Amino acid sequence: VSSQGTKIKRGRIDNAYHGIGSTGTTFAQGFVVEDCGIHASAGTGIVISNKTAGSPDSQGSVVGYISRVLIDAAVLAHTPIGIDIQTCGDLTLVDISTVYCDTGLKIAPQTGDVVQALFVHNSFFDSGTTQGIHISPSGGKVHLARFVNVWCASWGGNGVLVEGTNQINDLSFTSCTLSGNAGNGAYINPTLPSGWLTLTVYALNAVVTQAGVTYWCAVAHTSGTFSTDLAAVKWVKFVPSYSFDNCSMNGNQNSGAAVGVGVGNFKFIGCTIGAGGQFDKNALWGLSIPAGAADNYVVTDNAFTGNGSGALDDSGTGTNKSVYGNTGVDDTTWTPTWFSDGIAPAIGNGTLTGKYTKVCNLVSCVVGFKAGSTTTYGTGNYLFSLPFPTKALAGMSFSFAGTAYIDDTGTGWSQGSVFAGGPAATVFQINTVPPGTVGLTRVG
Repeated sequence: VSSQGTKIKRGRIDNAYHGIGSTGTTFAQGFVVEDCGIHASAGTGIVISNKTAGSPDSQGSVVGYISRVLIDAAVLAHTPIGIDIQTCGDLTLVDISTVYCDTGLKIAPQTGDVVQALFVHNSFFDSGTTQGIHISPSGGKVHLARFVNVWCASWGGNGVLVEGTNQINDLSFTSCTLSGNAGNGAYINPTLPSGWLTLTVYALNAVVTQAGVTYWCAVAHTSGTFSTDLAAVKWVKFVPSYSFDNCSMNGNQNSGAAVGVGVGNFKFIGCTIGAGGQFDKNALWGLSIPAGAADNYVVTDNAFTGNGSGALDDSGTGTNKSVYGNTGVDDTTWTPTWFSDGIAPAIGNGTLTGKYTKVCNLVSCVVGFKAGSTTTYGTGNYLFSLPFPTKALAGMSFSFAGTAYIDDTGTGWSQGSVFAGGPAATVFQINTVPPGTVGLTRVG
């Protein structure tokens, strides 16, 4: 199919290679498929790949609409791909069901292709061997893809897998169920771009980072000076975005959701990630953010319940992140450092622990210190490290930060004030009030 205004309604297609193909070298406008059944395709149930030949970044079909379509196969003879979208201008999928496909929905624009806007609503991608929804650009771009009330369950891989070149501007899942999969409910793992280099040949749609910002190549060229190339519109800035809102991710054999090393710009808000509904807990983490330079992310108001390895593995090292309001999540632990401005003390067989909660730029922390029989105290003023640097106030080296309690066994206890700041704004000290009342007269 490649003509304008094509409509396919109330049909059944059995044992074809592609059930329906919107292909060719000209884009189609007004492409509609409704009330159809496609069974046992050897290739793809529906493939959409047509675009105007020679047009870079062609959006392909516009005003496309696919509704009330069942794509299925035999239990032991799966259709390789339920729906394969390589290009589109604006395409809406509503009330779609795929059953026994190797991949339910594949979105994979190649070099020179673009998925401009894709909406998927009220659909089921169920019971297959690899991925429920597989988004994998390979030199092409996905500008906008939104999923609402979508089910991805019982897959041999992940419910949702995002990989390939990192050219996805806006990807969101709202009120979706990503559960009961052999992998993760959702796995966001695009290939991260490398840094820009001078005197390098860049192809159309190549992706680079420069000064912490991501750009894609709008014109194939050999690089010179970045500022000059940017002014010539050879590079275009973009910010990837991955959002999960009010979704359920339960009963997965890996984690409810996971991101790749260093992947940022994501949000998980108001999700149930753990035991809930008809599914049990996730075998590993509720949400796994591995150690790496992940930054610019929000994890808030989620319910993490009963996951195997724990609720939230937040090991991203970025500073622009907001993680708070999640149930089932303990405070984050860190190990403070104890030192002085004189002879250094040593904790020996004592204990020194720390926990903190970070809400946007507000950090609340608690430090516990207990001396042991081999603890040595050194000399001078004692200080303890903080989990994050403080925001310095003009003209002040230290600022009031809280209250301390000091208990000297057999003698009594005293209360003190905590002051944060110090060298590089990364330490705090404690003064007892009044000084000299109990035990250590000055801890800080």
